[in-house]
Amino acid sequence: FVSADYGATWQQTLGSQLYGSVVMSGSGQYQAVSTWFYPDGDYVHVSADYGKTWRSATSKAPWVDVGMSQSGQYLLAATSYNGASLGDLYVSSDYGNTWTAKNYTGDYQRVAVGSSGRQMQAIVYNGRMYSSGDSGLTWAPLMSAPSNLWTDVAMT
Repeated sequence: FVSADYGATWQQTLGSQLYGSVVMSGSGQYQAVSTWFYPDGDYVHVSADYGKTWRSATSKAPWVDVGMSQSGQYLLAATSYNGASLGDLYVSSDYGNTWTAKNYTGDYQRVAVGSSGRQMQAIVYNGRMYSSGDSGLTWAPLMSAPSNLWTDVAMT
């Protein structure tokens, strides 16, 4: 559902799904949602027109979360354990048009993208927090954060 009048009215623009997360750019022009159906998964859907129309931007997988930069140019999405294999991190630097798997497997729970898109973080269920300072090109454990039962992460 999308509202263009500060929540006074709502219009359904994407079918009924189980949504993992919803994010949007600072202007609201770019939006993304992750949808998740265990164990087969679903897609990350993106909109470039304020949520009026949507397209599937990824392959089918158990997408659990998606993060977006202030401009909407940089996105980070994560898949989780699907009963057979661990999830992975996927990065887009072109508004969700193309995605690159980072081959950094884990049972991901949540992701976050800083306003510029340069800083990104991801948390693994019952494990570590991982960080990137180069728009998702490289990743490393955030050693200052203890291994813990993390449930969420946020950035500005």
